[in-house]
Amino acid sequence: MKTFLIALILAGSVLTFVICNAFYIGGKVDELLAIAQELPADAEAFEATAGTAKEKMEKLWQLWDACFERIAFTSGYDNLNRADDAMLTMYVSFQNENTDDFMIAKMTFCDALKRLKLLESFSLNGIL
Repeated sequence: MKTFLIALILAGSVLTFVICNAFYIGGKVDELLAIAQELPADAEAFEATAGTAKEKMEKLWQLWDACFERIAFTSGYDNLNRADDAMLTMYVSFQNENTDDFMIAKMTFCDALKRLKLLESFSLNGIL
């Protein structure tokens, strides 16, 4: 009977960790997406909002750096690697004021985050 109770406690602990981690990843991905979507969407907006966009880009970079390891602990490698590459390209392109590469990297980053959220969350869309 003790073995059964210990197994039940361990299974409950693992399930609790999985659920809490999924909610954490979902929340961080939502936060990252919100910041990324506030960044300039075209070359004209890129030039017009350079000051505020720089603050948002730095915030996005810091947040990505802070939560990358925890997301990487349980997430699929392909989409995470794709998002990481896009984030690096987006950051460097922003610093160099290369709008074309920045826009492509931003779209790739947002798409990779949406896929990560879909695959890591508890939703029917992720299962089906």
